[in-house]
Amino acid sequence: MTTDIRGVLRAEGELRAVHLDRVYDTDITDLWSALTDRDRLARWFARVDGELALGAAFRILFDEEQTTDGTVLACREPDHLRISWTSDGESESYVRVDLSTVEEGTRLRLDHTRLPLSGAAGYAAGWHTYLDQLAADLRGDEAQGSTWDARWQALLPAYQAQLRS
Repeated sequence: MTTDIRGVLRAEGELRAVHLDRVYDTDITDLWSALTDRDRLARWFARVDGELALGAAFRILFDEEQTTDGTVLACREPDHLRISWTSDGESESYVRVDLSTVEEGTRLRLDHTRLPLSGAAGYAAGWHTYLDQLAADLRGDEAQGSTWDARWQALLPAYQAQLRS
């Protein structure tokens, strides 16, 4: 299992942000659907309750104990989504996803901003792992499973090292 880093952590004052840039071998409409259709999200990301429409509130249920609440702040199908993200004990942060058509398929650029320093490496490793799972799902492979924790653990030290450099 590789621990290549395809995400970049950056400072935002006292807070941090993570940026990931991936290209998927699919068209923009299919990738948009994978990001906004609740049934598809459940396959590679987590269960989402609520609507993913402009102004709507939603809840992401990673498991029985870990949830995240948010609101859709911007939604322009098929290329732009911006949401608020609030997890227990943390200040509100923001996730922005932009899609664009490229020769190889569709480029996804994800920025998660206003992250606490203490959790930034974990968020980076988490998004990296989820985007790997998205790639598996788009290929028709099983995305969710017991390998998530192992992949996250393998990636975490490299992202922690980014914070120290």
